[in-house]
This record gives sequence, structure tokens and C-alpha cells, in this order.
Amino acid sequence: MKRIGKTLGFEREFCDNAIHEILENKYIVDAPPEFSTKELAIKFIKDGLAIAFSDNEVHPSEGEWLRSAADKNGLDLTWFRSESVNATNRKQLPSHMEVDDLTVEYS
Repeated sequence: MKRIGKTLGFEREFCDNAIHEILENKYIVDAPPEFSTKELAIKFIKDGLAIAFSDNEVHPSEGEWLRSAADKNGLDLTWFRSESVNATNRKQLPSHMEVDDLTVEYS
């Protein structure tokens, strides 16, 4: 998250504070997002699975939240299960996610 914040031009202290205070922020919604296009939702889900698996294990709550996001955005749950299996079968997962490793484009 710090690398993404830096790429987007946020000060390091701002990012540190945001990370530490995220759970106390009443404006942060825990509900899965609804995207304007399925393409963006697909990218989000793929990035989410990569991030969730960055510790070599997709925890049940992470997987369920991403599945809910797929469902909310009208994505086929068979596709989601297939992407989940693909994420767990990857042999060379990055140990530290880089902005360039994600599918969503940041500008």
C-alpha cells in the first residue's frame, strides 16, 4: 500500500497514518465495491486474489469478500473459482507485490 501511495504521489506520513487508522475510519465501507464495467471488476478481483495470496494463503474471509465482489459485479462464479484455483497454483508468486505486478492501471 505504501508503494501504491508513493506512485500516486501521497506523502509517506499520510500513507502510514492511513494504514494505521483504517479500521477506525467511519467512512471506510467494508462492502465489496460495484464497478462501472465488468472489465474493471475482473482486474480488481485478479489483483485482490494476488494480494490475498501474497502470504501463500487466501484466508476464508478474504476469499469470501472477493467472491462477494465478483457476485455483486455480475461475474460468473465459475470464473471466480477458476481464478482462485489459478492464484493458488501459481508457482512463482511475488514475495512483495509491486504496482507493476497489478492489472489495474494507475496514472
